Amino acid sequence: MQQAQEGFLLIADITGYTVFLRESELEHAKDSLRSLLDLLIEQTKPPLRISRLEGDAVISYALDGSFSTGQTLVELIEETYVEFRRALDLMVLNTSCDCLACRNIANLDLKFFVHYGTFVLEPLHAYLELIGSDVNILHRLTKNSVTKMTGIRAYVLYTQAAVDQLKIPEMIPELTVHVESFADVFGDALDTGFKDIFNPHGQQLLVSVPQPFGCEGIAVKDVVRLGIDDVNGLRGIFKNSTKIGFGGRDLLQG
Repeated sequence: MQQAQEGFLLIADITGYTVFLRESELEHAKDSLRSLLDLLIEQTKPPLRISRLEGDAVISYALDGSFSTGQTLVELIEETYVEFRRALDLMVLNTSCDCLACRNIANLDLKFFVHYGTFVLEPLHAYLELIGSDVNILHRLTKNSVTKMTGIRAYVLYTQAAVDQLKIPEMIPELTVHVESFADVFGDALDTGFKDIFNPHGQQLLVSVPQPFGCEGIAVKDVVRLGIDDVNGLRGIFKNSTKIGFGGRDLLQG
């Protein structure tokens, strides 16, 4: 029997994948998606280890103590997003094809889900399958309401357990409080916090591209916000919740 271990669990998930496949010619779409998935695989660097691929997602883990500091994991995620955006924008710029796949490629984006917990690594063919209730939590978080409530499509969603283990107090004010309720799995609301990585400081992300495009960067499309950072909006969102976390109680006072 495999021994239970603790560590970080991570999913890098391509946003818009299902719609892209449905509305694009598969012959062209598969090449673009293969390139993007290859990039995510290359960016999953040690001490992160890939468990397996799942359609539009790369599932990985890092054993407890693998990262010298939590900041290393945070920076690895942010670097992966920058490389993903650069690759995506270059695809858009470099194509003259008018097919639906090439026109729709700009609608893709990337999001991450980070949890910390206990799991077992079970060998399964060429993979090490992650097994455990904390793994179930991670997968259920991919079916969250962040985009529906905020319009944000590119983000990192951290559970409270992940934030506790990252041990980066200065990161907490950068997170937007978010509560998900999956009663069938958790039996209660789950405290999380997310960070908009496309528009992290209220400004557009500029992705540097090589010449000959003749500019320092390309401003990619705007992100729609629905007032999630507004105190009144937070009161409305959490009016039925007693568990806030991430300093959310202070935001809701007075």
